[in-house]
Amino acid sequence: MSVADIQYNRLVKEIMDRGIWDRDQKVRSVWKDGTPAYTKSLITANLTFEDSEVPILTTKEIKWRSAIKEILWIWQMKSNRVQDLRDVGVNIWNDWERQDGTIGHAYGYVLRKKCRRLNGGLVDQVDMLLHELRHNPASRRHIVTLRHIQLLAEQLTFPQYQAPTLWMNPNIKSFYDFTIDDFQLLNYKHGPLIRMELAI
Repeated sequence: MSVADIQYNRLVKEIMDRGIWDRDQKVRSVWKDGTPAYTKSLITANLTFEDSEVPILTTKEIKWRSAIKEILWIWQMKSNRVQDLRDVGVNIWNDWERQDGTIGHAYGYVLRKKCRRLNGGLVDQVDMLLHELRHNPASRRHIVTLRHIQLLAEQLTFPQYQAPTLWMNPNIKSFYDFTIDDFQLLNYKHGPLIRMELAI
């Protein structure tokens, strides 16, 4: 059983036992049919992981390659264009695509804004973070900002497995040279894929 499974299951149980529904609120998210997508939540809950294992669930299959492609879309490409994700075979954001082909002013849009001063010029948050990690690794100012309950109970009953190992190509020396082929999730055993409806 992985640390991710243990913490996630504990959090799900806490939310189910002590969580509060927002059904009395006007919520922004909606289902595809336009009805409000209410949420049961627990304020200030969090999961904390150390470097001892990859924090990925084994109780269900996680589409980890798609997740890494999405991470690269946000952090490396600094994109908010949905077509950029479709081009690499990821369709998770299709329902959020706006008329202009983006998901709006979020994620990559925020990260590509040149808002940090460096060597007399402006750079974006990611380039500033990479610069500081190289040149001032002990700094405490490494900051970047980005501003279905039914199936969860069933998921708690699924078998759990040992956490896998994330392999990253050690020959890649620049963050911007990484591609999806530079990642492998080794010994990833998991339960079945659980399909859930997504709120828009």
